[in-house]
Amino acid sequence: MRRLQLTTADPADPATAAALRTVLSRAEHVDGVAALNEQARLELARGSRTLVLLCAAGDQPGAPVVGAAVLGGGELDLVVDPEWRGQGYASAALPGLLGAVPLRTAWSHGDHPAAAAIAASRGLSAVRRLHRMELSPVPEVDATAPTPAPLRIRSFTTDDVDAWVALNAQIFRDHAEQGALTARDVADRMAEPWFDAEDLLLAEWDGRLCGYLWLKREPDSPDSAEVYVVGVAAELAGHGIARALFSVAFARLADADVRTVELYVDDDNPRAVELYSRLGFSIAATETQYSLVPATTPAEELVTRASTDGNPTARS
Repeated sequence: MRRLQLTTADPADPATAAALRTVLSRAEHVDGVAALNEQARLELARGSRTLVLLCAAGDQPGAPVVGAAVLGGGELDLVVDPEWRGQGYASAALPGLLGAVPLRTAWSHGDHPAAAAIAASRGLSAVRRLHRMELSPVPEVDATAPTPAPLRIRSFTTDDVDAWVALNAQIFRDHAEQGALTARDVADRMAEPWFDAEDLLLAEWDGRLCGYLWLKREPDSPDSAEVYVVGVAAELAGHGIARALFSVAFARLADADVRTVELYVDDDNPRAVELYSRLGFSIAATETQYSLVPATTPAEELVTRASTDGNPTARS
């Protein structure tokens, strides 16, 4: 393994952005899962998370970028370019990354065995498991089937932002990430190329907003979609609102010739896993979040740090 340099970088810099895209696209191609979740990507773009490049220093100028880390929100996302895996770069980077800023958790997207090995070697415990569930083909449903009399399903408008944020916070009050979304977070997503107001379905019960199902369809993947988030007010659970939302969503996706739909659900939400299983979804992959022990490296300024640590191999 070459000497490792950790360098903070500006994601808006064209050369940095190109290097990051290369690492992320290569990792996703090999691993079959994105190395950054959407919240990390959006916060990195708006400057509220820090990008650190892992560079392999050598005798020649221009150290190659072998990986990247994104730090912020108490989280660490770390990825190594598949071409440079198996040489200990992830393990070597951890001391400097853990000592740079306060971090509570780290994600292993795809739940790689090598990431689990690093976690075990450092005494890190898994605190969250997130399942990706898939359904294919999209089932045919009768879009004209009646819904319960007090229930109305319609599409989102910009006037619904504040009400949606309030309902989302209520539904996900025990979920640190989803429940913390703000109007600014919604605006960020509305600015994304995939956003379509018609794909954010709202449920009203006697005229009061009580649930929603948000579909995400990437423009370059017309035959697939994601149930981005779905929620129903707790006091109306069991009234068939979620099923009604899914029926409308499935009809919309079928009309668009979408073949595959996926969603993410926490392992510790068995009621939701059961509901999605009854709808035909099955677990395709699992991501693991680890709790981070206190850093063993002093919190020195993280600007072009070097390490020659030769710890065990890591892929993430």
